[in-house]
Amino acid sequence: MQSHAAASIYLIAALSTAGVILRPFNLAEAVWAVAGAALLVALGLISIPDTLTGIAKGGDVYLFLFGMMLLAEIARVEGLFDWLAAVPRRRLGAPAVSADLRRRHRGDRFSVERRHGGGAHARSHCFLPSRPHC
Repeated sequence: MQSHAAASIYLIAALSTAGVILRPFNLAEAVWAVAGAALLVALGLISIPDTLTGIAKGGDVYLFLFGMMLLAEIARVEGLFDWLAAVPRRRLGAPAVSADLRRRHRGDRFSVERRHGGGAHARSHCFLPSRPHC
């Protein structure tokens, strides 16, 4: 009986992990992770006291993940990933952005940058995605 329980735990963990990575139905990663954990508890594969103990012991992991997500979001907002993606293009002699136009989503507002000669930028902001050149 324990081999069936172990196989079920591994199957649910694998499906939850696949959901987190692949994001079917465009659902957030947390939905798949929490659904897998809830299914393990609901099926009695992991007891509630063991679950609570595991949650309580994970404080350092939660803080680490929170910090990593915070750093990644700051890097995205500041354009670090765009810059890193442009480095190989520059080294190959290709333009850094196609058609000298880059559009980045920032919450409910879009920022449009046009590159002029000499690397100067003209930036316009638009609050409606349907009108990127307002």
